Amino acid sequence: MPTTKKKVVKKKTTTRKKTVKKKTVNKKKQVPEKQYINIYERDPIIETKSKLSWIIAGVLMILIISFWFWSMNLNISKSEIETEDQTSIASEINKSIEELKSIIGNTKDIIDYASSEITEQQEIEKIKNNVLQQIEVNLESDNWPQHLSEPLGVSFNYPGNWDKFENKEEVFIASYNLESTSTQEVYTEITIHKIENKNNIALEDLGFDFEQYKETDEEIFIDLVPATKYKSNIVENKNISYIIITEIDEIIYKIKVYSKNGENIFEPIINKILSTIDLL
Repeated sequence: MPTTKKKVVKKKTTTRKKTVKKKTVNKKKQVPEKQYINIYERDPIIETKSKLSWIIAGVLMILIISFWFWSMNLNISKSEIETEDQTSIASEINKSIEELKSIIGNTKDIIDYASSEITEQQEIEKIKNNVLQQIEVNLESDNWPQHLSEPLGVSFNYPGNWDKFENKEEVFIASYNLESTSTQEVYTEITIHKIENKNNIALEDLGFDFEQYKETDEEIFIDLVPATKYKSNIVENKNISYIIITEIDEIIYKIKVYSKNGENIFEPIINKILSTIDLL
């Protein structure tokens, strides 16, 4: 009998790959560090200008001295060619020395003037920083005291550290102590003046002098009443100077604003004060 061959069936072994779960690492969000600004720190621009001024002055002195030696040598050479008289040479030297003294004296005056200007500017910047700190503390007008003037028919809010003065015709507020006799370098003044105008007289006839002021196109309101703003023609840089005229019930209100060296720091607080004015 023939032998039957048995088929050997090999079982396929399937290998399963183990899936390895990658651990997700939660990266914490990096929170930027808070940065603080020291308002008492010297202005880097002013400090750079100060260093630059001294460098320029030093270079100028070197050039002047070099020029003097060259001039002296040239004069001595000319004198030796023309004559061997030692008296003439000494005279030329003395003349050159006197010229050098004069140049050095003038240069010293220029340097002293530039240095004093820089020092004064630095002092003004320090005062500005102090004033700015006070403004930031009192910036919320809701916390300001309110002044009510029945004779003038007006009320307004103003910073608690400001001074106030009032008479029958006007009220005056300022950012400095009114009793102080020292000259302020940085300050602001606001005056509210009341004039009765029952006969509807023109502003020029009431004594308003607008020669130094120019009417602006700015749309402005005082207690929702339309007003006209006149800006000064002779105002200097970093200063604020203008007047606002408005009229209600035959009464003219003249609001005069002046700020010295306070254009950047006082303008927001001035606008806040004007926004709190109520015409009663």
